Amino acid sequence: MKILVTGGAGFVGSHAVDALIERGHEVVILDNLLTGEKENINLKAKFIKRDVASFQFSKDEKFNAIFHMAGQAKIQPSIKNPLSHHKSNLTGTLQMLTLARDQKAQFTFASYFSL
Repeated sequence: MKILVTGGAGFVGSHAVDALIERGHEVVILDNLLTGEKENINLKAKFIKRDVASFQFSKDEKFNAIFHMAGQAKIQPSIKNPLSHHKSNLTGTLQMLTLARDQKAQFTFASYFSL
C-alpha cells in the first residue's frame, strides 16, 4: 500500500512510519519540521517538507491510506496565536479528510493536540 503520514518527522509519526516501512508499505511523509525532527525521518520514505494545511498533491499522487498526525500540540501558543493553530490543526485536518475522500483512501486520525 502507498501511505501518507502527516507529521511523520514527529515522535509518534516517525514511529508509525518505521512500522509501516517494516511491513513493506511505500510511505510518503508530509511535515514542515516546525516540531518534527529531521533526524526522525526514515530514509526509506519519500519526504516532503511542506505545511499540511496548504500543500496540494498532484492528481497523479494516489494513496491507499492516510495517517494524519500533524498538528500543533501545545495549548499556550494557541491562546497567543489562535489563527496559527486553527490553520495547522483544523484546516490541515480538513485538507487531509478531503484528500482521503477524493482518493477513497483509508483515514486514521491521531488526535493528540489541542484545538
